[in-house]
Amino acid sequence: MEETLINIELYKQIHTDELKAKNEIDSHANLTTNLIIVLIGVALFLFQKNYNHHQSTNVYIQAAIGVLFAVLAGIVTASIIFLIKMYLNGFSKYKYLPISSDLQKIETQIAIDCKNKCNKVKKKTFRNIKIEFDKHLIKHYIDCSTNNRKVNDERMNAFYLSKLYLIISMFLIAFIGFLMIQK
Repeated sequence: MEETLINIELYKQIHTDELKAKNEIDSHANLTTNLIIVLIGVALFLFQKNYNHHQSTNVYIQAAIGVLFAVLAGIVTASIIFLIKMYLNGFSKYKYLPISSDLQKIETQIAIDCKNKCNKVKKKTFRNIKIEFDKHLIKHYIDCSTNNRKVNDERMNAFYLSKLYLIISMFLIAFIGFLMIQK
């Protein structure tokens, strides 16, 4: 009996940790969103500067800057797409335990089933009800935490890719700024 309780606490802790990870991932996304907004603003400012002063420049540098702006737009778009995927939980859903009233109904049904079984073989029912309900609860904890772990892993991967593309685009914007100074 104690072994079952220890297992329940283990699975409960794993389930709780995955839900905490979900909230932690959500909290980290705000900085990335703000960075994308600033990056787009800087890119538009540089694009406007380049567009207004393109008459007196080297044609090759002007072409390179145009290509780099196109690449920058693609990279920022990819970063935004991965950030959206992260916000949408990787297009998957989190699983939660059944609500309390549903768990009570399940426990009641298990109690009825155990009493019927135990009356046939003349065994004690309370211990069996507890064991069967614990097994049922462990199954829910395992299903939920496994699914939530997969969703969190997918979200973290999308978040990582979003940040990677964001860093690349920051270097690209710095390079574009350097080229604009050189012309």
